[in-house]
Parts: sequence; C-alpha cells; structure tokens
Amino acid sequence: MNEEIYVIGYARVSSDKQAQIGEGLERQEKDIQNYCKDKGWKLFPENKVFLESFTGTKTDRPVYNSILDLLKSNGKALNIRYLVFWDFDRLTRAGTVDYNQIWKDIAVYNVALRDTTGVIQDEINLFAKFGLNHTYKFAVARPSEDAEIAKAEDARKDRLKVLRRLTAPQIERVQDGYHIGKPDYGFRNIHIYVEGKKKCVQERKEEEAKHIEKIFEMRAEGIKTDEEIANEINAMGYKSRATVKWSKSKLEQLGTGGEKKMTEKHIQELITKTVYCGVLAKKMNNYQPIKARYKGLVSVDIWNKANRGKLFIQEHNDGKIEILKNFGVHSKKRYKLNPDYPYKEVLKCEQCSKDMKASASSGKSGAGFPVYHCERFGHKRNSVKSRLVNSAFLNLFEQIKFTPDFLEILEKTLVWQFRKREGEFAEINSDTNKNLSDLQARKSQLIKAFANATLLEVQQEVESQIKDIVEQIGKATIVRNQNELQENDIMNFISWCKKTMEHPYKILEDIRTPDEQRELFALFFEENPTYTDLVNGTPKLSFVFRLNSEFKPMKTLMAGPRGIEPRPTVLETVVLPLYYKPKFSFNIIT
Repeated sequence: MNEEIYVIGYARVSSDKQAQIGEGLERQEKDIQNYCKDKGWKLFPENKVFLESFTGTKTDRPVYNSILDLLKSNGKALNIRYLVFWDFDRLTRAGTVDYNQIWKDIAVYNVALRDTTGVIQDEINLFAKFGLNHTYKFAVARPSEDAEIAKAEDARKDRLKVLRRLTAPQIERVQDGYHIGKPDYGFRNIHIYVEGKKKCVQERKEEEAKHIEKIFEMRAEGIKTDEEIANEINAMGYKSRATVKWSKSKLEQLGTGGEKKMTEKHIQELITKTVYCGVLAKKMNNYQPIKARYKGLVSVDIWNKANRGKLFIQEHNDGKIEILKNFGVHSKKRYKLNPDYPYKEVLKCEQCSKDMKASASSGKSGAGFPVYHCERFGHKRNSVKSRLVNSAFLNLFEQIKFTPDFLEILEKTLVWQFRKREGEFAEINSDTNKNLSDLQARKSQLIKAFANATLLEVQQEVESQIKDIVEQIGKATIVRNQNELQENDIMNFISWCKKTMEHPYKILEDIRTPDEQRELFALFFEENPTYTDLVNGTPKLSFVFRLNSEFKPMKTLMAGPRGIEPRPTVLETVVLPLYYKPKFSFNIIT
C-alpha cells in the first residue's frame, strides 16, 4: 500500500487590496487544489491552502513563517513532502537569493518546492549510470534548476519593471504639486483633469478640517497648553478615522480600530505637517518644499506661529520655499538690551540722522560717564549724557495720548471683534453640545447593557466603558463652560482697554531685545526722534498718537528712567490684555 503524501499549499498576492478583493488568490487556490488532486497528494491541514498578502521581496512574511512553524511541529508526525505554490512570481519576486533561501528554509524539514506550472523536477543522481553503491552530494541535482533560477530572476525583473512604470508618474505628480495616496486627515481626495489627464488633489473635508484649523489657531495664539487644546478638540467631538483590523493574512476582518481621542503628542505631530498650509515636502521631491496644487487648511503665517520657531516656512520673492529649523524671529541671536543704554537703537543723531552709538568714557576719578554719541561722516562729535536722554524719553512718553478718532475706531473694532469671536465660541459650543448629547445617549445605552449583562466579565467591560464616557462628559462640560461668554464680558474688557489707552507707554514695558524695541518704536514714531525733538516735543509721531496739549519742554533734569517694556506682536496684533486675562484676544486693524 502506497504511503499517503501530505503537502502544504501556499498562495500569495502583493498587497492588502489585492487580497481583500480576491485578485489572484482564488485562482491560485483552485489551481493548487486541482494540481494536488491530480498528483494524489493531500493538502494539510484539511485541504487548506495558506493565503497571504505580503510583498514578494521578503521571506519574513507572517503566513510563510506560520508554515515553517507548522513544519517544525508536524513534519515528523506526518509525511509532509512538498510546499506547493502557483508560479514563481507568486512565491518570490526578490530573485535567486530569496528563492534559494526558501529552499534552505524548508529543506531542514525534508520538504521540497513544487509549482503548478511543472517547472521544478525531482532530484536525480547524475552518476547513477556508474552503478555505485554510494552517491556524491555534488552529483545530486535537479535538472530544472537553471530553469527555476531563470524564472525567479524573471519575476524579480518583472517586479522592477512594474515599479519603475508606476513610480515614475507618481514622482512627476508629486513634483508638480499633486497628491498621491490616502488623503490626510482634514482632506478628501478628488480627481481633476489637467490637459486631458486625470490628477489627484485634496480638498477640505469639513467635519475633520474644523478640528485641524482650531488646533493651529489655538496653538498660534499661544494662550493654551497642548493638553488644554486636546481637551477642547475632544470636547468638540474629535475622533481619529475609523480603521479595520485584519488578520495576518489580510483576508479576515477582526474588528474595527481608530476613533481615538486627540492627545498632546498627536497635536505636536499634526502641526509639523506642511500639507496643512498648502506646502508639499515629500521624499519624491527630495523633501524640497513646493506649493501644492490645492489649498491648505491654514495660512503659512498661522502654520509658522503654531510651530513656534521649531519649524519655519520662509517664502521668497522668486517663489522658492524653505523650511528652516529652530528659526528665530530675525534668524540671528536675540541680544538683550544694555540697561545702561536703553535707547541706543532708536535715538537719532542731530547731524547725520543715523542711530547714535553709546559708551562710557572714564574721568580722572576713574568713574564712567555714559553718553550717547555720534561722529560719523566727519561731522563734529555729537554727544548727550545718558541720564538726559532717559529723562527726555520718559517725559515724552508720559505726554503721549491716542487720538480721539483712533479711540472711537478702536472701541467699534473691539465690539466687532468681540461679536466675531463670540460667534466662533458659539460654533464650538454647538459642536461640544452635540458631542455631549451623543455621549449621554451612549452612556444610557451602556447602562441598559450593564443591567442586562449576566456574566461578570461583560459587566466589568461595560462598567469600564461607562467610566470612560463619564470622564469624557466631564471634560467636555468644563470646556463648554469655559468658552461661554457673558454679555458683561465685553463691557469689562472695553473698560479695561480704555484705562490702558490712557497710558499708552505701558505698551513699551519690559523690552528685551533691540529688534523688539525697533518694532515697537515704529508703532509710536513715524521716524526715530533726535534729542532736540524729545526736549521740544516735536517728534514725528505715528498717526494714531498725539502729544498732550499740556506738554512742556524739559527745563529740569528728572530722575533716572523707568523701565520700558515691549509687546513683540503689537505691530500686527494687539493682544490684550497685558495684565488683565480675558478669555479671548483680538486682531486690531488700524
């Protein structure tokens, strides 16, 4: 009686998508089963063919490895003789080296390869004709070995050919600013036709994009921590995209995944993605940033502010884009102001109109005498004692007032900006309330499920889910309450602003760098003043300021200067308050 021969069938496709739509696997499985039936071999276990979705250039494939484990545990108990596959390009596409490695892997268990196309033949003793009682190992070979190697190499070359054919147009599209692959969170993929050719771009997906925009806006404001931002986004109902969990073979759905809450770490990852400001920097263009052929979700300015200098996108006039790391506001070291000469960068020389220098000269006693001075272009040395300059600036600052017209415009602007921001909060609270309603409904369902559960394990699982829902409800409620604006908030805010406007020089408190000083003084002065301008009250102020009508030229030397402080963003935005801490900030357009 002939001994029954067991074999293992192995079918493979290169991608999850191919496996999930049955592309090639069903045909391979059927051909392997018919081949074994014709040979009189029995597929193990239970006429099963192992199916795998994994790249054909690796031998560390999950299903393939499980076959090796099966051979190790059952190879001696059963007469497993062959590993049967469909064709060479389905076994491996990595060429001769990988093919020979597979032979070595299964030879340990006295198993050989067989293909349904019939290329592989049995080993023969090339010296059998000599009638020897022993064999030489080098004389045992498969007559088909050269043909096998040729087939394996053909599979490798075919793979490279396909990759080159598919990758080249992808590179061209990326370098032209188009999109390939799955859409980023906040976008959906759409196809457009350009010169008769179909291209892929991304467009805004509202239910996701609003979360991305809010993250960038809050991080750019710099008021809330990443943890607080994450809590607010979660309160609005954020969940990551749902995913499907697949088995190792990628053929069986095991459940769903994703739908996770926002975290600090995820925020820090999201804000670094240049695609959100319409810039592409991918491997296919050597990570050189280019403008995408579609709009981002935020502006480059907001993106830069959200990344706070760790990454900075710089756009040049010629269209070139750079991504800089650890970028300072002025791309250079931020020097501190010398407290002995706080106006060194802004006091103008009477004779040449250049910024005056500052230093201290030593007298006979050895003591230093700090002065502002200038002797450029051969003119006579112009110098003013530091204490006189300090007193002159202080006297002028105390007399500077906002113009009545500007104050009127400012109040109207504040009201308008408040109403605009109030609308934004209302929209956030609407999303938060909807999320709270969904969470409450989910909580009710879980409570009913807990009451109906009889097994302790099920009760514990449901109880854990209820606890998580209650925690989410609590956090969302806190965020909603924090974002609610009362009607008297605006009146209190405007009242505080008016008090601050009565003393505008407070904006100049705590200047830390020469760059900040130059920017802030540009807000007050149309051009930098001279010492004479300061003393006589004739500086060229910007259009939003005027001198107090009671201003008097200095006749006496006052005490030393008060400290002056900046608000670095005051040129483009007035972020109020300086001491009062409201729930909001406004962009003021003057």
